[in-house]
Amino acid sequence: MVATLPGAGSAPTWLVPGQVLRSSDPGWMGDFTVARIVRDAHGFCHAVLHDGTGREVSTYVDQIRYSIAEGMLTPVGQDGSRFLSN
Repeated sequence: MVATLPGAGSAPTWLVPGQVLRSSDPGWMGDFTVARIVRDAHGFCHAVLHDGTGREVSTYVDQIRYSIAEGMLTPVGQDGSRFLSN
């Protein structure tokens, strides 16, 4: 079961289309690009990510925030450098 944090309905200002997130998870290694941010019929905010093979993954924005905080995802800049987000 996956828990969604109470702030899931709020629109993110720190996550934008085109942003790259690097995964350190062995099953999901590589970079993911944020394709779009969408709100579902229940008002929850999702990020749609694309990986290097074109696969599309949709997940709650708060799950991305948690994964960044836990070091499973790292936002990277245009030049491949790490950067911090609030």
